[in-house]
Amino acid sequence: MDIIIGILAFIYSFFYYEDIGVIGFILFIVVFFSVWYIASNIIIKIFKVRVNESKILVFTIFFILNIYNIDIYFEYTKRINQKLSISMSKTKIALKIFEEKYPDDNFYMISPMKKADYERYVGSFYSEKLKKLKFSDYFYARIEREKLDENYSFGHYKDSFVAAERNIFLEKELSNILGHRIKVRLRTDGHITIDKILKNATNKNSNETIRIWFFTVYIFLDKDETKENYQKKINDVSKYLFKDLKLSGYNFSIDYVDSCYLNDYESVKKLIYFPLQDDKNGIKILEKLKRKEEITNDEKIYLIKLFGPFSNIPVISSDSLRNGILDKK
Repeated sequence: MDIIIGILAFIYSFFYYEDIGVIGFILFIVVFFSVWYIASNIIIKIFKVRVNESKILVFTIFFILNIYNIDIYFEYTKRINQKLSISMSKTKIALKIFEEKYPDDNFYMISPMKKADYERYVGSFYSEKLKKLKFSDYFYARIEREKLDENYSFGHYKDSFVAAERNIFLEKELSNILGHRIKVRLRTDGHITIDKILKNATNKNSNETIRIWFFTVYIFLDKDETKENYQKKINDVSKYLFKDLKLSGYNFSIDYVDSCYLNDYESVKKLIYFPLQDDKNGIKILEKLKRKEEITNDEKIYLIKLFGPFSNIPVISSDSLRNGILDKK
């Protein structure tokens, strides 16, 4: 009976508002049906209605009441449909311009364009080239007055490659100190390449430092390890970052993660950055975990490289490095 009433609502809305378009029509049905069905079930539970005929009566009454409110649902649906249409059209504009500018790369959306302020829309995107680098972040695009802000948007895209290169370099260097079970994330101005950092570091006649917005290294502790095992190593990291590379800033953190997460299929799957979830090697390792098989240390290191977003990584404790001084928490 519920299905029959739903079909009646579907047919009624189609003839009553035939000009709202396909997407609007579907949205209208979802809103209308959801309110009607949820409200009816709440009443049934509150009054503990158990007889089927009585349940049908409740559904019928609320269906009639819903028809009286149909204009409200229609206006609400129009607003949702308009926002979705604008968001998707702006997203298509951004993707088209990126594809025209960089035909050697393939782009796709992470989150659609959303209105930031007056006639300005911002969305996040990703690309196949970034995927090959296992870059576990995205870049932004911005549209103002129907036109892509090319300096901002293309700048973000190019900065992503600079960031990926910095992270890859630092993970390689710091793995000599901390071991290979680490994940590094450094954020600073996009024009600061690793070549510029190294050039400044080797200039013995200059006291210029490279300003960093934030730097985080995630250390995955193995079995009985604790962060105390890493205190001397952290001092070596501090020397390398602040004295050798001449980095400066206050937001440098060392985050410790329990490696037990690397043995659990569901935990690992949640930690892998979703554009990287179709990585062939990653899938093979995940399948081993799903079968409750033990994975090798190299396989664990490979999975760590796929992790992101970073807010999802379960940190058990952390330390701060403030201009070369270890600040224990």
